[in-house]
Amino acid sequence: MDTDLEAAAIGSDVPPGPFQVAVHSVFRGALNLQPGNGGGLVTVIDDPALDHPRSIRLGAAQDFTTLGLLPLAAGRFDPEGILLERPGGPPLRIGCRKAVRPRPRPLPAIRRLGASWQAAAALLCARQAQAGADLRLDHLLGPDHPQGLLGQRLASAALALGRAVGDGARDPAREAAATLVGLGGGLTPSGDDFLCGFLAAARCRPDPGRLPLRAALEREILDRVGDTNDISATLLRCAAEGKVGRALDRLARAIQAGRGPGPALAVLCAFGHSSGMDAATGFLYGLGVW
Repeated sequence: MDTDLEAAAIGSDVPPGPFQVAVHSVFRGALNLQPGNGGGLVTVIDDPALDHPRSIRLGAAQDFTTLGLLPLAAGRFDPEGILLERPGGPPLRIGCRKAVRPRPRPLPAIRRLGASWQAAAALLCARQAQAGADLRLDHLLGPDHPQGLLGQRLASAALALGRAVGDGARDPAREAAATLVGLGGGLTPSGDDFLCGFLAAARCRPDPGRLPLRAALEREILDRVGDTNDISATLLRCAAEGKVGRALDRLARAIQAGRGPGPALAVLCAFGHSSGMDAATGFLYGLGVW
């Protein structure tokens, strides 16, 4: 088909189609599509740093708010591309025939927490202190306590989750995770972002004795995704299946290889107002807990 835009990459978790879609939400750097058969959102992006198992990345920069798309607009996805209706004009066509679909790969096993983990933790604490973040790693690792009410609630739930996992206590771990789902403001609440990182850490610290606990925690979060918004629910579903975006994957591989984590952490922390920092907090804290 004739195309207006061309996709360069399709995430491994995007169904091959064909299926109907509807426009869910439009932002400058992302276009969220809701598949007609339910399930998580599919997000069209233009930045390789944002690559995710549920994303379709364009080959060139694009401001999605300029495309004349409205929420609930109908469309269709198939291996040839995406067709989206636009009011008062021709449909938008995004070609997908030439897009690369990378093979999924599991998160790396991190056997030891050495200097790379310590450097990442120090860098993250410094960033969060400068940004005045509600959720901060130093409030989970040290004696300091958050001042704001939201920070206190987030830290309390995160610490409860860490203690429960450390003790192998299944029910308290599930209760703490349920408290974190949907907790916080923003496009993706801080509690959700923290859980995405925490679940990724569990995959990176394989321990056969903890598999039942991890599975119970993942099931609890999957059961609770209705308590948050559609965007966060999609990310939580992926995280519960061991699927994360490129930025978090690169941080994990830097720590596993003992490399300097600065570049990977900087890319992750640049996401959203605090989303990347919150995910990094869950990941680095979770590596120690699991």
